[in-house]
Amino acid sequence: MIEEEKKNFKKTEIGYIPIEWDLKKLNDISEITKGKQLSKLDMLGGEYYVLNGGQEPSGYHNEFNTDENTISISEGGNSCGFVKFNKERFWSGGHNYTLNLIDNVNVSFLYQNLKYQEKKIMSLRVGSGLPNIQKKALQNFVVSLPPLKEQLKIAKILSTVDDQIQQTNQLIEKTTELKKGIMQELLTKGIMHKKFKQTKMGEIPVEWKEATLNSIIIGIESGVSVNSENRPALNNEYGILKTSSVTQGKFNAGENKVILDHELSRAKVSVSSNTIIVSRMNTPALVGEIGYVKDDIPNLFLPDRLWKVTFNKEIVDVKWLSDMLSYEKYSHLLKKEATGTSNSMKNISQNTFLKLRVPFPPLEEQKKIAAILSSVDEDIKSHKQQKVQYEELKKGLMQQLLNGKIRV
Repeated sequence: MIEEEKKNFKKTEIGYIPIEWDLKKLNDISEITKGKQLSKLDMLGGEYYVLNGGQEPSGYHNEFNTDENTISISEGGNSCGFVKFNKERFWSGGHNYTLNLIDNVNVSFLYQNLKYQEKKIMSLRVGSGLPNIQKKALQNFVVSLPPLKEQLKIAKILSTVDDQIQQTNQLIEKTTELKKGIMQELLTKGIMHKKFKQTKMGEIPVEWKEATLNSIIIGIESGVSVNSENRPALNNEYGILKTSSVTQGKFNAGENKVILDHELSRAKVSVSSNTIIVSRMNTPALVGEIGYVKDDIPNLFLPDRLWKVTFNKEIVDVKWLSDMLSYEKYSHLLKKEATGTSNSMKNISQNTFLKLRVPFPPLEEQKKIAAILSSVDEDIKSHKQQKVQYEELKKGLMQQLLNGKIRV
């Protein structure tokens, strides 16, 4: 902070704040209460959600012990220190704190202030096994407090952005559900068909065929696992993909680790355009996941747990096939065929993969189906980008408003 700006600020233990603002311990502006533990049987159903140390409800109960519009802070577990604003009545469990505020403190402002400092609150945790935050540490946590009128203005601005983020989230969820319905229709009934036939895969249009992957695949290449550094590769570096780079038909190139220089010669199979990457070995929930690769990325390579699959493009639209293989019905078949004695890791053999049968429309219809689903994907992508923009906007506003750099 430059000298000219310091004139209107005072130095405190948490940094410079406006002269008109105060520093307060949470204990001075709120009564911090620990909730009451319920048994699992008591959380099997009811009208009110139960918060008990996590970010999401642990269950539901038929009674509440906390009113709506209350701030809660997780007391124990991996999420201890998580700050939540509860708009509804709920049951506060034994690993959850709630804050009952005194006058001249706006609850929405304090929530935004604590959420901004959530990492600091989480740093109060103690214990190596199941971490927790001691009530005394939370009571002594210091926050800056503007006059009430300014609190209200700050809270209104930040809450408005929160509303936009929530609305965008709802759009993402709604469009994602819409895509599921469209996939079910297009990948089983196709476009404008009126006659259908029964097959081992269920009912499909008369004009469609059945095909094994073996009949349309040109090649399958396994990658090589190499030693790497746990950070993504930069543009001038080489990376090895993580198994998390493919999920639900999508490929995320950012999920990679930079390859160590002396290991570069061992990396063999690079990422190629218009191919599908398959997770051949993974956890039971993620084995068989696939991702469609649109562009060449020559500086990224596959590990041994991923396959690069290429197809006969004269008869297959690869984007359509990635949609088909990520469709729940066929994704489930792949997972079902995975083998392995360990509950934590399963494997799909090439033979099993090649034997998988799928409905097979004519190439032109494949392209039309892929185009429709890609259009919905673009809508979802656009909503997600909008959400990121709102989140970045809020981050900047919090930094300016909650430090008094911008006055309202």
